[in-house]
Amino acid sequence: MNVRITWVLVAALAVSLGILIFPARDDTPLDPGASTGVPDEAPRLSIMITSVRAFGQDGAPIWTLQSPEIAYHRDGRVDFKEPQLLLLGESGFELEAQAGDGVLTPKPSGDRIELTSQVDAQMHNQRGKLEFSTQRLAITNEGKRIVAPLSILLTSASVHTSAASLLLSLEDQVLSLGSNPEERVVTHLAPGGPLP
Repeated sequence: MNVRITWVLVAALAVSLGILIFPARDDTPLDPGASTGVPDEAPRLSIMITSVRAFGQDGAPIWTLQSPEIAYHRDGRVDFKEPQLLLLGESGFELEAQAGDGVLTPKPSGDRIELTSQVDAQMHNQRGKLEFSTQRLAITNEGKRIVAPLSILLTSASVHTSAASLLLSLEDQVLSLGSNPEERVVTHLAPGGPLP
């Protein structure tokens, strides 16, 4: 074999081995805003059995969310499995809610909590208790605004009401029920006692 061809083959083999053993370095500085190639849906961190709390500017607790499993996402969202929410309002108001799923979304105007998948809730104050169930419940404005945009069923000791939506403003102390062409606000009263 020609000596020159042998040296060329040996040099090519050495270069190939060098590439395999010492891969090229990427000295490009990392851009924190650049995409990592990981879809945003993939959780950044999952934690089992935990509790998340929020406090107002005066340090008073606003709400507590407990869940057997939460997942933090890169965009700041927090997903909750089977969440249990306790919302503490002014004048002794409390809202307790349980749902199949929940998500906490940070917003510049204040965090938004959305509960979905069979939401069962109870509202308490000095005047009594009101229970309701729906498929979606959103809490905004530091816990002072509660919205149920889908069909909702409300029950108390002697009143049974169904509606297309609900809006509760704790600042104004106003509860509004909505209707649409397919679903009206319907109330059943039982003056003599509890509904069957």
